[in-house]
Amino acid sequence: MYHDNFEVINVAASLRSSKALGPGNRAVLWVMGCNQRCRGCISPEWQSHEPVHWVNVKTLSQELLIDNPAVRGISISGGEPMLQSKSTTAMLRYARQYRDFDVLVYSGYTLDQLLVSSLPGVQDFLDEIDVLIDGPYRQELAVNGQLFGSSNQRIHFLSDRIKPQEITDWEHRLEIQVTEGQAMMVGIPDARHIAAFDSAIDRFHSQNSSQGISLSETHQEAE
Repeated sequence: MYHDNFEVINVAASLRSSKALGPGNRAVLWVMGCNQRCRGCISPEWQSHEPVHWVNVKTLSQELLIDNPAVRGISISGGEPMLQSKSTTAMLRYARQYRDFDVLVYSGYTLDQLLVSSLPGVQDFLDEIDVLIDGPYRQELAVNGQLFGSSNQRIHFLSDRIKPQEITDWEHRLEIQVTEGQAMMVGIPDARHIAAFDSAIDRFHSQNSSQGISLSETHQEAE
């Protein structure tokens, strides 16, 4: 379920800059591994606990936060961040030695579950989180235009670094970011957005297949 090398994080993907997952300009980290198995999960390939890309916590701190002054904070999703709590806490605490920033985390566990959890490092991780968006994704309760995917999920303010009004005033958006031959849809899409994105990728392949140009796709969003 989780590894015992707390100096590295099993990373699914990361971005140095996005405005699609929380207030302001933010770094984003998606971790590998999840046990929730939510019906309708948009990124089932990130449920696996198999090693994908092990990255040292200090390296991630430098890349996403310390050497990235344009961002005000970081949003962390997955996968399930709580399964790598010790490593993620180490990353945040290292970066906070050098600068201040806020932390927004998505978890498929509820806050009540986390407060009594025996998963290694969860309580320390909660101490570093400013806003927690909790609860599993429920496809039958899906909502549009929110910072969460389904109406059962709740926003918890665990510090005053992020003000409630910043979440209330947050403007829903999706981003398409293309890096190293991969098109990424970042944000919290509904079924129409996903279908349009997939269709655009298919058209791109049809128009460029004769030239040997390809573009892989992934949907990178929150729980």
